[in-house]
Amino acid sequence: MPFPLTPRSHDKAPRPLPVEDAAAVLAERQAHAATALAELDAKRAAYNAAVGEAALAGPELDTPAVERAHRELTRATDRHERAREAVRFAENEHAAAVAEAAQRGIDAGWDELERLTAARAQAAKKFADLAVKLAAARDDFLRAAQSARAALPAAARARSHFDMLTAPAAVGQAHAELRRLGLIPDPHRALGVPAAKPLVDIAAELCAMVKRMRNEPADTSGEPDSADLRTMVRPVPGPEDVDRQPERAT
Repeated sequence: MPFPLTPRSHDKAPRPLPVEDAAAVLAERQAHAATALAELDAKRAAYNAAVGEAALAGPELDTPAVERAHRELTRATDRHERAREAVRFAENEHAAAVAEAAQRGIDAGWDELERLTAARAQAAKKFADLAVKLAAARDDFLRAAQSARAALPAAARARSHFDMLTAPAAVGQAHAELRRLGLIPDPHRALGVPAAKPLVDIAAELCAMVKRMRNEPADTSGEPDSADLRTMVRPVPGPEDVDRQPERAT
């Protein structure tokens, strides 16, 4: 029965050293190669000196001193070649370590990008779902406001403080709430105008006003002060606020 051709653990290529370790090995091999080169130069000089002395002594150059110097030169040459080969190997190891570290950085960047885009997609879905609910809630609020206005007794519709139950007032309150929450730009804030009162507070005040006014005579003069009514929507800047507008760059 044939066995599946799966790589064995010892057949896998070894992972490169960390960059710092590979750099340390390379520096060590380069220092060893420099020592081997210095030794080679010294042995070459010694061999040349031995040959020169033998030439001065006579025609025979194969003297024991020359042969010994030649053997030492050969060994020094071999050591230098091995040292140079070790340097080349260490250079390749260092290059591989640098390349793998760079690839790990690239992979980590892509991993982070994938994580963030997935989080962005989740946030986008949540935002889209809530945007649909927000739009539906705003429509419900405007319909409820219109229904409340329609339910107002005819005898009370002429009273100015019930103007806060009109459809335009409800639209303004909803728009002011969006500005207060920062969902749309609020140019009034640059004029120093405070943010609008929260819509839930306005709704509670209107409920209290309706209950109070139900028991008051139709000709009562105890209507809410105009300043109180202004707080139910975004305040309109007065002349003193306009004077505080920042000068535009010319």
